[in-house]
Amino acid sequence: MWAHWWMRCTSSARRIIRLSHSGCGPAGRTKKPSLKGESIMSGLLATLRGIGTATFIVLSLFLLFFPFFLPLALIKLLVPHFRFRLGCTRAMVWVAWRWMACIDFAMDHIARQKIVIDNPVQNRPEARLLLISNHQSWADILVLIRVLAKSRLPFPRFFIKQQMIWVPIIGFATWALDFPYMKRYSREQVEKNPSLKGQDLETTRRACEIYRHQPVAVINFAEGTRSTAAKRQASGSPYKRLLKPKAGGTAFMLYAMGDVLDEVLEVAVVYRGSDNPTIWQYWCGTLPEVRAIVRPLAIPREYYGRDYQNDAEFQDSFRNWMNDYWAGKDKEIIRLHAGEAED
Repeated sequence: MWAHWWMRCTSSARRIIRLSHSGCGPAGRTKKPSLKGESIMSGLLATLRGIGTATFIVLSLFLLFFPFFLPLALIKLLVPHFRFRLGCTRAMVWVAWRWMACIDFAMDHIARQKIVIDNPVQNRPEARLLLISNHQSWADILVLIRVLAKSRLPFPRFFIKQQMIWVPIIGFATWALDFPYMKRYSREQVEKNPSLKGQDLETTRRACEIYRHQPVAVINFAEGTRSTAAKRQASGSPYKRLLKPKAGGTAFMLYAMGDVLDEVLEVAVVYRGSDNPTIWQYWCGTLPEVRAIVRPLAIPREYYGRDYQNDAEFQDSFRNWMNDYWAGKDKEIIRLHAGEAED
């Protein structure tokens, strides 16, 4: 009902803009539309869409979290039986998908943000997938959620630092949804206490064992941070659109999930016509076009289950492979920005 009311309001605003452009001046002469006035009204309408989108997403989160998600999470916390907990997790994933459906609805009908998804991998809700993506905006997460939802792929998770479990609400929600926590020891910590060597890898690998019993799409932003022109220049990136990839992070995931994965997918997220896209622009629907291109990625089997941190030969080999792959991805993204890809 609220969304229907909001769409009526924005529709009325658009009609007002059209009428303001078609008014008549003295003696029946048609007035020329004011570019300044048109810009102001278009900006106002975009702001209304952004506020409406954000409000709808937050309201739907609260309406689903407290009456449905939270009770299931508390039951899972209190009942230690594995199969029962697995059932609770599946129920919570169903609730989380309902929220993501609300996000999808808001982007389609309130923000009206144009998005083009090219994904041949469809209808695999029970698969175990690793998605390797570029990263340039906080909107990337919402774009990938839409890709997974529209393609009927598994619920997304991210590797997150173990310290995040103590963050109120976020920590509890990620624990309840079986997000994989990673515990990394620095080289200095291992040198001081050699018994820690390899423990971080084994801890994370054991955490991923849960995915033998439930589907998952783990998302990896290989650059480790959002790519901007300033960051590319400061880091000496050899790529025009991408930062240098963190080969160690991807190798870490292949070690932790190697024998669980069904397939690895690569994703290219491109905001055509915008070099510095923001999540607010995405919510306002003002980005000219968003593209998400998904393809299967063939990673050599010899790279699965290897200890990147303590195997120098593997480090060199995998880093070279990752850099070559990333150079090809950079060229593809340049073509997509130029509009040379197939529409």
